[in-house]
Amino acid sequence: MEDPAAADSGGRSALLQLQRALLPVRLPDIDGLPLTARYLPGSGPDRLGGDWYDVVPLDGGAAALVVGDVAGGDVTATALMGQLSSAVRAYAVEGHPPAVVVSRANEFHLGLGTGRIATLAYAMVHPAERIVTVVRAGHVPPLLSAPDAEPCFLDGVGGPPLGVRPGEVWRESTTQLAPGSTLILYTDGVVQDDGSLDTGMGHLLAVVASKNGGTPDDLVERLAALVPDGPPDDAVLLVGRLDRERVGPVSELRRTLPPTPESATVARWLVNDLLRGSADDDPRDTAALLTTELVSNAIRHTRDELTLTVRLEGGTLRVGVSDSSHRRPQLVQVGERDTSGRGLHLVEALADRWGVEPDERGLGKTVWFELGTG
Repeated sequence: MEDPAAADSGGRSALLQLQRALLPVRLPDIDGLPLTARYLPGSGPDRLGGDWYDVVPLDGGAAALVVGDVAGGDVTATALMGQLSSAVRAYAVEGHPPAVVVSRANEFHLGLGTGRIATLAYAMVHPAERIVTVVRAGHVPPLLSAPDAEPCFLDGVGGPPLGVRPGEVWRESTTQLAPGSTLILYTDGVVQDDGSLDTGMGHLLAVVASKNGGTPDDLVERLAALVPDGPPDDAVLLVGRLDRERVGPVSELRRTLPPTPESATVARWLVNDLLRGSADDDPRDTAALLTTELVSNAIRHTRDELTLTVRLEGGTLRVGVSDSSHRRPQLVQVGERDTSGRGLHLVEALADRWGVEPDERGLGKTVWFELGTG
């Protein structure tokens, strides 16, 4: 006669194998961003979980680092984890900005009709340009540790969990990273100290601050020790560290940006970083200023995503900003009291050349400028 305890143990083992099979078999190699991850299962007899991690390679050498948690420690949570992680990966591969990926994942999750909520942290990292854009949907904030600086949580912008209501819009938060910076994503199972997230997050900060150095594998080992033996909840750790040296020269980039004011700042950073070491200070500052003007103007006239293209060739920089609006920008007279309309006058005065090109598919336009960098 079959031993019921043995049968239960075997059934749980099979379910844990299934849960692990839904996680990446191995992490992809991302130039300039060594990565490591750890999944720590809960210990209860019926305890499964909905925690997961993923790393999605993106165009231009970027990568999406994703950590999520579906509520409920049961088979349903595990199944939903598999569906939701696949959906997030698909939206990321399509090239959407982080906020759009999270919004679409929310609609997908609601469409499953389970009534469960899920939390998500999505970080898009550009190792060459050393920037990270984070979106949090009810999730604990990623932790950033930079050399010669105190570690800190990237908690400036948050939003509700997935599955609360349709039509939700999340905001992005973009941060410039120092060479050698470490980014840590995790689930609340890592920082649940007697039920107090604040206490657990304090312990996380203390461990990272005291052990600033070593490889991502070393750091994951130390952080995993924060989870007690026999934890009631499963947990995930995902750690990436930027190389201390720049990842090769960058002479061309293409980025999709959301139609939000933060995108003008991000575009400015991208152009500034691409020109560092390749242009004098004056043309670099001018290029950053004109890029900001083009992106800001596009944001005022569209609610759709923007595309920034930058190319440096033969001492000439070309920057283009594409949007879905068919409205062509016009140079108009600007009075002393006018608060808008000066951007194109700056482009006209400072760029070597500029213009407007309609999209070949009739889907909008691209406003561009060229500038010598010598």
